[in-house]
Amino acid sequence: MARTLGCILAASTLALTSGASHGVAAEPDPGPGAKHVACDLILPSRQLAAGTTTIIGVRFRIADEWHLYWNGQNDSGAAPTLDFSGSDPRLTFGAARWPVPTRHVAEGDIVDHIYERECVILVPLTVAKGVEGDVAISLRSEILVCREACLPGRVGATATVRLGAEAGEPTGAAALAKAEAALPREMKGPMPFDWRMEGSSLIVEAKAGQRLRRLTFMPGPGCEATTLQPGCESRSEGGSVPRLEVALASKQAKGIIQCEDESGGVTSWNLDGTPPAAASSTSGASRESGSR
Repeated sequence: MARTLGCILAASTLALTSGASHGVAAEPDPGPGAKHVACDLILPSRQLAAGTTTIIGVRFRIADEWHLYWNGQNDSGAAPTLDFSGSDPRLTFGAARWPVPTRHVAEGDIVDHIYERECVILVPLTVAKGVEGDVAISLRSEILVCREACLPGRVGATATVRLGAEAGEPTGAAALAKAEAALPREMKGPMPFDWRMEGSSLIVEAKAGQRLRRLTFMPGPGCEATTLQPGCESRSEGGSVPRLEVALASKQAKGIIQCEDESGGVTSWNLDGTPPAAASSTSGASRESGSR
């Protein structure tokens, strides 16, 4: 409980008077957490095409034994913020996509979803039409970095990119591809589990013939489980099949479903929508209504 209290107290003092950035001059008081986290931007190229949307990466490098938090539900920590308001106004930034975190259970059944060593968040960047020349991208991030205690801080990064009629030679493609692979899969094609809603509970079950060792649900932004432990994880024991029944305090199920097979292979899926059966039922009802 001491760790949880420390994180909560640190989170309450997260607003600081100044910041620091990776790649630009440090400001006077970035806060104690900035000593343990560095930040930079991954760009697909040094030149972007005007009137297009591309993906950039926000990379946090985290000191050994320290961690940052996912932007979903946690018991004791807050996720980094992403503030691009200091960037050129002709640049527009879309909704960030976060990599799959690690589920960490501490003493007292305190559950957090964390990142260690490195975390790359992908952000869509749209460039206005007809823009040419150099423009600045500026990121500021308030962080809460934790080990035994949690420390607030501010980190950031800036980059200058040239805009033209065409994109330049790729420079960050490998790093961005690696970050893309760390995202949860979209629920398309065959999945090893079925899911549905029963009242306010999320039910996740292995499909017939799928030998799963573990099922885990990580509630995402806007979704809240009544408890993260033990209800959000189920493991096979004595030949039993893992089955999740997660009571939700929120009105929708949104987050990550993670499954581990008998060989230890782990896959993570992005849950954000209507259960398949419900979607089919709604679609059928719409067709009937339209035919009348």
